[in-house]
Amino acid sequence: MLTVLAMFERMEDAKAAHDELEREHLGNVDIVSPNDRPRKLETYGIPSDAEPTYLEAIREGLIMVVTQLSSDRTSDARQVLRRHHPVDMSRREARGSTGIGRAGDGEVRRAGERDVTRPGPVGAGRRERTDVRGERGGRTERVPVVEEELRVGKREVEEGGVRVTSHVTERPVEEHVELRDERVNVERRPVDRPASDRDFRDRSIEARERHEEAVVDKRARVVEEVIVTREAGTHTEDIRDTIRRTDVEIERLGLDEDYRAHHGRSFRGRGDYESVKPAYRFGAHMASQPEYRGRDWSMVEGDARRRFEERNPGRWEELKDAVRHGYERMRSKTR
Repeated sequence: MLTVLAMFERMEDAKAAHDELEREHLGNVDIVSPNDRPRKLETYGIPSDAEPTYLEAIREGLIMVVTQLSSDRTSDARQVLRRHHPVDMSRREARGSTGIGRAGDGEVRRAGERDVTRPGPVGAGRRERTDVRGERGGRTERVPVVEEELRVGKREVEEGGVRVTSHVTERPVEEHVELRDERVNVERRPVDRPASDRDFRDRSIEARERHEEAVVDKRARVVEEVIVTREAGTHTEDIRDTIRRTDVEIERLGLDEDYRAHHGRSFRGRGDYESVKPAYRFGAHMASQPEYRGRDWSMVEGDARRRFEERNPGRWEELKDAVRHGYERMRSKTR
């Protein structure tokens, strides 16, 4: 079992993240808040050397949402946590908050480092961290950018059809036929005439009766044909699906104050900074992409609007100044 956690400033955000994790059946989910009675965080799989860091953050008012689950579901849990506005611990400390713990190798690590932007699993007695060092450390982190491709194939399936079955039935019929009948009648008549020698001879007369009887003859004729044919045609079907891509956001530290100053000048009375902050980060992220690097805002504004409205429908006119400022500030840093 591995552990994924994030810290939140507002209880409603923590509860929303907690409820979504439970709906998606992403491990054994729990909330640790300042109002809870302190307990050892080792029960959640957090190593003892990191426990003081998180306890200090909880005492300062942050709420922890933690889940333990199998390794094949950790990426799903991270995505859920990111959707509910977790605290960026490194920025929080840069503004003066405490909560600095020490790792076992003597290197100072900030509380929550990598837990928000990339929550990592905990297992085998220690929390998995990603530590990017310079040449002295001799380590380099590579963040893969993975993109799914939609491939549509075809296969034959049976879907209905026609079965034609022939069988013999019988039905009574009736025809009217006139038949001829013969009958032989014998009658005696009194006669008075002279007899001749011819009258004195033996004679035998046979008269046969004849009758007509009906003769039935049946002839079979083909009166109809049922023809079964199969016609093949084609049609166009629109296939709609969702493909995933890992977007790596590169954010230079120290720009937060600049964003806040610009927000105070340009967005006075139009929403708090936290609601506009994603637009600054979106513009900065675009400026860090290879296809936009070094290009003026006028050349990328169309793409920026299309991509921004895919994520934030109907909010471009409201936040385009923040997107542009984030883009131009990051562009000036990467020249």
